[in-house]
Amino acid sequence: MVHPVRKPPIWEKTKKEKRKNRLLKFFFLIILLIVAANLLIRGPALIKELNRPFARSPGDNKKIAELNFSYRTNLLLVNYEEDYWLNDIAIVSYEPGDRRLSVLLFDLTKNKSLQKIARSAFRKQGIDGLQRFVGNSLGVTIDRYLALKSDNPAFNPEDFLQVKKQLESPFIFFKVFSLKQQMSPLLQTNSTSSDLLKILWRIRSANFEEKDIMHLPKLGEEGLAGEKTISLVSNLFLDRKVLDEGASFTIRNSSGKKGLGNTLEQYLTNLGATVVTVESSEETKSETLLFVRNSKPVAEKRLLSIITFKKKGEEGEKFSGDMLVVLGADSTSELTLP
Repeated sequence: MVHPVRKPPIWEKTKKEKRKNRLLKFFFLIILLIVAANLLIRGPALIKELNRPFARSPGDNKKIAELNFSYRTNLLLVNYEEDYWLNDIAIVSYEPGDRRLSVLLFDLTKNKSLQKIARSAFRKQGIDGLQRFVGNSLGVTIDRYLALKSDNPAFNPEDFLQVKKQLESPFIFFKVFSLKQQMSPLLQTNSTSSDLLKILWRIRSANFEEKDIMHLPKLGEEGLAGEKTISLVSNLFLDRKVLDEGASFTIRNSSGKKGLGNTLEQYLTNLGATVVTVESSEETKSETLLFVRNSKPVAEKRLLSIITFKKKGEEGEKFSGDMLVVLGADSTSELTLP
């Protein structure tokens, strides 16, 4: 006689299920702890990797203003070899008004005197020195830099036209990670991941033709202060938002160093602002101050990409125009050539 299989009581079955659930929860908790421990150990490195996928130039820890493509944006491109041997420089400029991309090639292989000065600044002070040299000599705001290690002796128009064509490909976004791996040992930049995506997107959709690539005139004895160079720069880097806002400035040099007021004047006029007057003060101030009579937020924001300052009200100061910039001793590190 075959007896039916005896089933365990319901309470035993329930007990086994509870034990099983406890084991699953225990293993799940262990996995969570392992993941959490890894994040605690590697988290800062991962966040840094996500935020800054490429290394900055050595010694460049300067705080930078937020990248805003609603204003004219200028990128400094640096072509260099090992041991900081500078090959060439270019500026890529994006104007949001007409979504136009422009390139200014410095042609250092042809401008030997400029090449010598630029190489000295780059070798002694790296990207920071080179950026100050370019910005202060031409009066051009530099928002970000991209320094590429390369054995090519110079930038040429065909390179930029080819890069623009590749960026317009719908497959470019699938190549981002492989490109990142290839470029990591070769590229230095102060751009974050967010910045690079903005740059990629704007350049990809910008209007750009061969006529938008310009060459710095061959320099004479006057160097970068030559009439042709000043005319080219003042037209090329005009910011339409600044121009339309119509901000006017008085600049008072209280830094204790001659010439800084004129350097800032060149920056502001190239952007499209009006400089009513440049004054010199015998009294030296330690800090740079901005006194505001009439709010001009666009010009104020662009001013922040040139110098750091503390903002004040009118506070009894007498000046012409909408704003007064009082240059303090702290501005010498930003407005002095390296």
